[in-house]
Amino acid sequence: LKTGVPSHLKRQLDFDELISQPQKNERPYVPGSAFLINRDFFHQLKGFDETLETYWEDIDFSLRATLSGLNLGALSNFQVRHKIGKTCHKHSHYTTYLYQRNRHWVSRKYVRGFEQRLQLEFYLWLSWLKHSFRLLRNKRYSDFSKLWKGILEPNPSLYTLSSSNNPENLSCQSTSVSPS
Repeated sequence: LKTGVPSHLKRQLDFDELISQPQKNERPYVPGSAFLINRDFFHQLKGFDETLETYWEDIDFSLRATLSGLNLGALSNFQVRHKIGKTCHKHSHYTTYLYQRNRHWVSRKYVRGFEQRLQLEFYLWLSWLKHSFRLLRNKRYSDFSKLWKGILEPNPSLYTLSSSNNPENLSCQSTSVSPS
């Protein structure tokens, strides 16, 4: 997370390595589309941060679990099919506004030390500038506005604000789990 970019398991080899060496699991997060967790642990960690809504709530939860001493791993006897982008990617409220806002909030929350924070901020701002130029070049002015609204929105966990800040009341889910 030092660059504000989550690392997904993308190849079968990545997954096989994770399962074969769970004691050496260096991935501090499990994607939210594939969570299987004991209810008591979930409540102990106070669940997902609802101010995040969607995007990065799984990373935040996984990092809190890891920092509290819980081990994250993978189960080889389950298969999860997640239709990435089938719902959320159709609406820029998710893909631009919430993703970038939460990327900023969660990355800053867990990066410690002046040098690491400086490196993170440099990388984030550079990526936002590149993203901005792409949006402007493609005349996606509404998405450009959502990007900067998300980047500049203050984190409500630092202030006393209401957690229901989604005026569009949208939902995003497309996951199925079955034993293999």
